[in-house]
Order: sequence, then structure tokens, then C-alpha cells
Amino acid sequence: MSRLTSTHLSRGQYVLAIAGGTGRLGKTITEVFLTTNRPFFSSVRVLARDPSSKAAEELALKGAIVHRVDMEDIQGSLSAALQGADVVVNALATSASELNDVLVDVALESGARVYFPSEFGVDHRLNDFPGFEHSDWLKKRAHEVRVRERAGNKMKVISVYCGLFLQETMSFPGLGFDHRNLTYTCIGPATQRITFTSKEDIGKTLAELALLSLSPPSAERVPDHVRVAGDVKSFEDVRDIVRGIRQECGVNGDVMIHSEDLELTREALRDEMSKQPPLKPATFVRIIMGEGRLDFSDNNHNEIVNPGQQFWKWHTVDDLVKEMKGWIDG
Repeated sequence: MSRLTSTHLSRGQYVLAIAGGTGRLGKTITEVFLTTNRPFFSSVRVLARDPSSKAAEELALKGAIVHRVDMEDIQGSLSAALQGADVVVNALATSASELNDVLVDVALESGARVYFPSEFGVDHRLNDFPGFEHSDWLKKRAHEVRVRERAGNKMKVISVYCGLFLQETMSFPGLGFDHRNLTYTCIGPATQRITFTSKEDIGKTLAELALLSLSPPSAERVPDHVRVAGDVKSFEDVRDIVRGIRQECGVNGDVMIHSEDLELTREALRDEMSKQPPLKPATFVRIIMGEGRLDFSDNNHNEIVNPGQQFWKWHTVDDLVKEMKGWIDG
């Protein structure tokens, strides 16, 4: 059965619930299900602590059903929200990790068939920080182990890794891209390639994986761990793209690249972790970028979710730089 036929047969059958659906990633994912993939889902439910928030109200206007998560009765409110849900997406922030296990338990009790843990970034299975791993990834691993043990054959669990969020990374100097000062700073070689995926493409990926997993003929093709790469570029590649767009716009000034020593940075981070662990994993991520552990170019599942880009065109670094006109306004 073709993907087109299977999705046609599934039209309007499925119910999606997304925890953290009003967050910076979750809102975009929800919007994808409410637009591009709306014909295949009869109901898109957003689980939120504050249904009166601006994000929740915007999603409600687009057709989402917003369910309040009562922190005084987490299990009860989740049970009501997940009743009859086929797919559960966990887009909760790491700070809300106390909800993860309850969410999975209730999803199983409610008969959910597909569950996406809160991943969508670094493939931390490849991390190499012995004795000084960031707590965010330790929590994610512990949750995944528990989920897979509990789910067994009752619920398909798909961990999705997408590298770095395209738009956010390119606008965050903390990860090395300082457009205002025309300076890019990498850890390790500037030629090392890095995976970037837009939030919209993450949403489309989840929708395709959900539909494939809900159709018995195609479910076996979906692995437990999925890596996708919207685009793969190095710091030098990004510099060259930005340089070209700025020249087209008649703007002077070149982008400079500075490279910091990878091993010295690792040792400094190890020392910092022994004294006062950082709250944010930015330095870890930059080291992972430099080590090549975010290069998904030769090992990804793009052809499973979007074969030959026949369903959509991946949003690339080139696309973003053109949209931003080379950040000529900083």
C-alpha cells in the first residue's frame, strides 16, 4: 500500500495529543498538524498548564482543543486529555520533566499507539562526556529506558533527533553565530559539518512518522530511533553563504571565523562541572558540533519520512540566509 493510499484511508481517523504544545517547539509542531496534516487527524489536542495563554488561544482559534493540565491533579487531568488519543507527542521543556513519566503511564492506560519522547535535538546516544554529562540528557535517557520498558509491544516509541533548530541556532550568538559583529566562533575545525532542521520540518517529520506508524503495512519501516537532517553545513559553509548574500545586497564587511581549541574547551568544561554545573548545555552542544557528532549527512532517515523531498522541501541554511538578507541589519 502506498503512502498516499494509506493516508487517504486514515483521513480523519486519528487523534493527536501534544504535551507542551504551547512551547517554542511545541507550538510550531501543533500548527503543522493543524494545517498541512489536518485532513488526517480528526482532533488535535494541546495539553497546557494555562489555556488562557496567548499561545493556547492562538492554537484554539486554529482548531486545537486545549486541555488544562491541573498540577494538583496531574494524572486525572491527563487521563481526560488523552482519552482516545492515538498519538502522543511530548514537547515538554526539560524543566517540566516531572510530567514525563506520568504522561507515558496515562498514554499507555488510554491506549495510545504511538509516543514521541521529548528529544528532537542532539543525538545524545553519541555523547562522550564520561563523568560530566549534562543533567538534561541524563534525564532524557532515564525517561526513554523507562518508556520502552513500560511500552513493550503495546505502544510504538519513536525517538527523533534533528540536530540543531535552524532558526534559533542562527540567531543565537551563544552557539557561535554572531551576525551583528560579523564573527563566527566554533570549537574545533570550521570545516566540521553540522545538522540544522527547522521547527516546521520537525513538525512535518513527526506527522509523517505518526501516519507511517499507524498503518500496519508501513509501521515496520519506522525505526525506534530516527535521525533527520534538514540541512548539513559547516561554519565555513555558513560564512560563504552569508558573504554571498551580503555581496548581492551591496553590503560591505566580511564574516570572520575564530576557532577555539576543542580539547582545552573539554577540559575547562569538565573542571566547571566539578565545581558548579552550568544550567544550560550550550558549551556541551558546541563541543558536540566540533566533534562531528552532529553531522547526520551520511546516517539519517530522510528518505523514510520525505523520500526524494516529494512531500515537502527541507528548509535549508541558504533559504534562511536569503530570508534574513544576510543579517545586514544585525
